[in-house]
Amino acid sequence: MTPTTTHKGFKITFSEVMEKWDCREIGKSSPSLKGIKSQIDTHQRNMRKGVAVDAFELEGVFRYQSLNQDTRVCNLKPARVVEYLGEDKGRYSRGGVIEVAVMPEGGSRKKTSLRNLYKATPENEAIVERAHQKGLEAVSAINQMNMILGELERLDQSDVGALSRLADTDED
Repeated sequence: MTPTTTHKGFKITFSEVMEKWDCREIGKSSPSLKGIKSQIDTHQRNMRKGVAVDAFELEGVFRYQSLNQDTRVCNLKPARVVEYLGEDKGRYSRGGVIEVAVMPEGGSRKKTSLRNLYKATPENEAIVERAHQKGLEAVSAINQMNMILGELERLDQSDVGALSRLADTDED
């Protein structure tokens, strides 16, 4: 009986005559099982590159480090969806959340929720630009509000002096 196994859906058979593991589906062989599994992994990675999906990842919404006009309030960052990971089965998952692996432009591979990604279209870029402009208006309004609130007169120690003197007598 010929030893057979599968790896990521690919059938692997051991040839006792040739003393090597074969995967006919991809036309590869190796003297070790680990080696043929590695070749299958490489084959899958190369296949995924051809079917990756271009997308935009929305970032920076309401997260700005300073309240100046140069900071992007929201931004679309180009990314490529490179792998479907399935439904999130994590400890805090509420179910129904599909996860994928993405390669952000200029970044490294990471896992994210499919609902965090948007179609890479000029229309979506225009929508985010409109949202960014509204966000800048909000930032300006927040700056104005903070300047107005800065005019409030604060209490000082003389305003709470009577309480301060009572606190000193409690210690005796």
